[in-house]
Amino acid sequence: MAAIHLPRTIRIGGGVLNELPEVLAAAGLSRPLIVTDSWIAGCGVLERVEALLVKAGMKPRSFTGVVPDPTVSAIEAGCAFLSEGQHDCVIGLGGGSPIDSAKMIAVLQGRAIPSLKAPHQEDAPGLPIIAVPTTAGTGSEATRFTIITDEATDEKMLCAGLAYLPLIAVVDYELTLTKPARLTADTGIDSLVHAIEAYVSKRANPFADSMALSAMRLIWPNLPTACTDPGNRAAREALMLGALCAALVLGDIGDLPALAARLGVFVIVVALALIALQRGADAALRAPGCRAGLFDCSLPAWPVGAWRDTLQWPTLLAGLAMLPMMAALPLMAAWCRAQAIAPQTMVLLHLAAMFGPVLIWRRTIASWSPRVLSAVCALLLAAGAAIVAFISAPYDLLGLALAHGAAWGIAWGGQLWAPARRGQQGTSPLRAAAGYATLTLLFGLVVEQFGARGVGATHALLGVIAPVGWLISSSASAFAAAAAARRHEPPAARPDHRAGGR
Repeated sequence: MAAIHLPRTIRIGGGVLNELPEVLAAAGLSRPLIVTDSWIAGCGVLERVEALLVKAGMKPRSFTGVVPDPTVSAIEAGCAFLSEGQHDCVIGLGGGSPIDSAKMIAVLQGRAIPSLKAPHQEDAPGLPIIAVPTTAGTGSEATRFTIITDEATDEKMLCAGLAYLPLIAVVDYELTLTKPARLTADTGIDSLVHAIEAYVSKRANPFADSMALSAMRLIWPNLPTACTDPGNRAAREALMLGALCAALVLGDIGDLPALAARLGVFVIVVALALIALQRGADAALRAPGCRAGLFDCSLPAWPVGAWRDTLQWPTLLAGLAMLPMMAALPLMAAWCRAQAIAPQTMVLLHLAAMFGPVLIWRRTIASWSPRVLSAVCALLLAAGAAIVAFISAPYDLLGLALAHGAAWGIAWGGQLWAPARRGQQGTSPLRAAAGYATLTLLFGLVVEQFGARGVGATHALLGVIAPVGWLISSSASAFAAAAAARRHEPPAARPDHRAGGR
């Protein structure tokens, strides 16, 4: 049995924003609080909506303090603004962040937001919610969910329940005609993934399948057109309708685990195909010095028997250092926003650490022996552990991004440019894919459970194991050399008692 929850009223089409006063009046509403962000407030859309409502004799007030990825403090400010007036509904005007903010402001009623996060279901209605989307992608205008970020812990709290389902959705594609190409592409892909997720769900039903298929057919051919020709009204209308179709079923039957399982099977199939192609490749066509094929000339992987050689531990661990850092990217983005630093700046610093040293000293790195490469990787990983131990948060994450980014780049370059000396022969692409996928999931769980502390602890562990492995290998090599020297040492001269007589 399927349960589909939809807004009571949906107005769709070009120019339907002009019908907003009529829709509110039909629902007996006249004193709305408009929740939006500074961009909508500055581009003229908010002024237009206010003028429509005032002309109809209504008394709107506007809160423009919405931030991207709505935070607890921004919601509390909106609730305080709401309490200063006598409002009978809340209008979310903008993209996903304003609509999500409007949902929580309408429902919160003095409670603590963490008390409403999943698995809690909030079905008791608050103030009526009216959603007016200006992007085609988030689908928040038709779902019973909202996501609020706790800036104190960087936790994204999913809040679910019928209380968050808008009473009215006013879907006017003309509001998207001025969207830039990048935002059009991002939101279009977002809605396309919503449709795919709904279609592959184990809880799918005929209604959901029809909506998901309609969404995919509307979005896929029209997204490139809307990106290259922003004023194309037919493409914009198709994207807006497709996003709505996907949102109508996402909230009720969306099944991300099912999608993940299917993608996992897809990755395994692709990996098996690559193995077959690699085995059938002509050795003469391979890059010079690359004896084992494509996977041995790519990222540090999982060579057969490599982990039995402690000398290779620092290099292999450096190749894995990026996984927990990538799992922590949302934490870094939240920190950048809190410090008024553009996230792009952090990304550029990270990329510079990853590729700068290895490109500048490429010839030198290619000439290093495995022991020297291992020692440099061990030093960088140990530096990351020291950063975790002695530098306070959140600058420890910044230091890790630089130190372990450089370690990853040097390990990558050292193995890519000199594969014959790096013990990479016999690498299994299937083992590499499975290993990286498993570790990515594990690191993701660590970040989910422990946040920045989990990231720091993981990197500190890498930074401790790497030098320990190098020291063990160096000690073993020294002992072996000493033993070999003793075996080849000539016997000591013995006194000749036969000479000299008595």
